[in-house]
Amino acid sequence: MGCGWLGLPLAQELARRGHTVRGSVAHADKLGALERAGIRGHRLELSPTPVGDAEGFFDADTLLITLPPKRREPGVRERYPAQIAAALERTPQETHVVFTGSTSVYPDVNRTITEADTGADAGGEISASGRAILAAETLLRARGATILRLAGLHGYDRQPGRALAGRVVTGGDARVNLVHRDDVLRVLMRVIEEKVRD
Repeated sequence: MGCGWLGLPLAQELARRGHTVRGSVAHADKLGALERAGIRGHRLELSPTPVGDAEGFFDADTLLITLPPKRREPGVRERYPAQIAAALERTPQETHVVFTGSTSVYPDVNRTITEADTGADAGGEISASGRAILAAETLLRARGATILRLAGLHGYDRQPGRALAGRVVTGGDARVNLVHRDDVLRVLMRVIEEKVRD
């Protein structure tokens, strides 16, 4: 669910390895790219309930959700968890759900962060979209989902400097999280294929 910058190359690799893959996009003009890659395309949006071509989409061994919240959308803290809840309602209980979240669930501070800092404004603010992801994670955990918190995605058309856009970085000791898309794809492939083998 969500064949964008991260979801599309993952869907392509899964199809290349012989998996039957369904992929969703929000705009019909992107369906052709899915079909050319051997992916059954669905034009599907969560508003917050599924709108569009949802027939058969959620009936899968694995559902990978790579849909980030729209950060500047009014009401994102309520809307995004409702979207995830609507997707989970359509997904069979035996389906393995994998979710690509974000480290924005942690406060924006320049120190080592632990899981105890999740959702805490411990000296740094957590954005509305970070809180929305955290609420969605609660729903996903109840379903036994695998959650990957990503940060600083880069590679190909995304340069590492993008992770710094709009941030004030002081001093030479500031930490910046970066991970290349290819590395994330390898991890996701392993998570999916290990579960398929179980």
